[in-house]
Amino acid sequence: MRRHLLLLSAAVLLGLAACDSTPAPTAAAPTSTAPTSTAPATAAPVPTAPSTTAPVPTVKTSRTASAKVTRKPVRHPDCPSAKALERLVDLPEDWYFPASNVHCWKDWATAWPAGPNLGDGAYFFHYRPSAGWKYHSQGSAVDCASLGIKEPSPICYED
Repeated sequence: MRRHLLLLSAAVLLGLAACDSTPAPTAAAPTSTAPTSTAPATAAPVPTAPSTTAPVPTVKTSRTASAKVTRKPVRHPDCPSAKALERLVDLPEDWYFPASNVHCWKDWATAWPAGPNLGDGAYFFHYRPSAGWKYHSQGSAVDCASLGIKEPSPICYED
């Protein structure tokens, strides 16, 4: 009976040792300095008991440590080219929008024309995801409120 308990204890210890995450170092086979005509003997692999513990799966739940609701950052459209804006308006003869005169801010674009007999006004274009870039208005001293802009903007002035 005592012998059975001793064997059972040894089996439990062997099983627990097999659960360790780092493998036990194995002793290297002693090397001999005597010349031999046969190939060197290799150490036989040491059998280990199979692990009885399964890996614990990570479960993701809807509750996380930071339960903040985050919003996606607002993506503004790419600034249209001068040629694209020219197609949206009927410019006077010999007028055009130089690429260097097109400026964008959020979903707004402004373009100052070049050509003969110019005034001092800019053309305003607004972007809507459903319609794309559209002509909005033109002027030289445009109030942000008239464009529906409620924050400081480089394309208009605040009254």
